Amino acid sequence: MHSSHRVQSGAAIIAAMLVTATVATLATGMLSQINSWFVRAESARDGAQAQSLANVAVRWASQYLFEESRLGPTDHLGELWATGLPATPIEGGTLGGAITDAQARFNFNNVLNANGETSETDLAFAQVLFSDANVPSAQFSEAVAKRRAGFLTEYDLPAAARATVTALPERTAINVNTAPEILLQRLAPGATSDAWQGRAVAPFTAGAQFLSKAIATTKSGALESAPKVEIGISTRYFMVDAAATFGGAQAGTRALVERTKGVVWQIAL
Repeated sequence: MHSSHRVQSGAAIIAAMLVTATVATLATGMLSQINSWFVRAESARDGAQAQSLANVAVRWASQYLFEESRLGPTDHLGELWATGLPATPIEGGTLGGAITDAQARFNFNNVLNANGETSETDLAFAQVLFSDANVPSAQFSEAVAKRRAGFLTEYDLPAAARATVTALPERTAINVNTAPEILLQRLAPGATSDAWQGRAVAPFTAGAQFLSKAIATTKSGALESAPKVEIGISTRYFMVDAAATFGGAQAGTRALVERTKGVVWQIAL
């Protein structure tokens, strides 16, 4: 009798210990899940806040470009928009970014005119730039075929070509005040870099002035087969890149901005 009671008592103790251990295990697992949920919630909150900050930077840049357009028709690398903003501490994180001139590159959409006809001059120039970037001819032909189907964005172009080629929503001229030297050399073959040195301080006031200075630096007194593509000194389209951190999260965004109409398209990075 006593033996049976001791067995039952021992079994009860073991059962109680098992229940306690099970409850402890479940509680630990539950707490772990709750902690993970809070971490994910905090991370999601920080990520949303970081993305919101990056979006605010784009809107600010868009408004700034609109206001800055009132200062005059000439856009150049000596202006405030071209300086960029390094990652700057703000409450809870950092914010930085840069504005670049989208018209500092050749607009691939120019290869077709408004009536859908091929612009042979622009097509030939685009082919030269693709060749300079070592883009296979098949990819060039593919890009032309895409253009015939509709307007492209820069992301429809081979990455290797994007240093000198972009794709904007309407016909645009190349801004010779902001274009990279490799593109200026193609616009003014035979000219030396003396033609465009110092343009951030003394920018060109007309495309003709750029050509005149370029000719003055040639040995022959003429440009060698200069392409008859459109050039200018003003810009309507800019690329805005913004990056932000908040808490433990980071976010970025890129937007094409038309300075009088605002954001044309925007993607998260």
